[in-house]
Amino acid sequence: MTRLIGFAGPARLELLDAISFYEAQQAGLGLRFEAQVDATLRRIQSDPTIFRFVTATVQKARIHKFPHSVYFVALPDIIGVLAVYDGRRDPDALRKRLTR
Repeated sequence: MTRLIGFAGPARLELLDAISFYEAQQAGLGLRFEAQVDATLRRIQSDPTIFRFVTATVQKARIHKFPHSVYFVALPDIIGVLAVYDGRRDPDALRKRLTR
């Protein structure tokens, strides 16, 4: 069974902002970032149990070749993406979001 993927509003905005940021840095880089995010989401869908927990319910999957990670909750029918977070940003801001 393939679980659907749903994005929380802030996570969707983070993803779109990161794609725009990378594309502004170099033509095509935003598309490469988006492809790596898609690959990460497919890995999560195929086996969410391989990713480590950062809270009691939230897991983290690193995005290959970029300093970002996908933070998600794996429910029986859906993968809920809570953040697409740049690891260079304030970890306390992320921690507050994930523990609400």
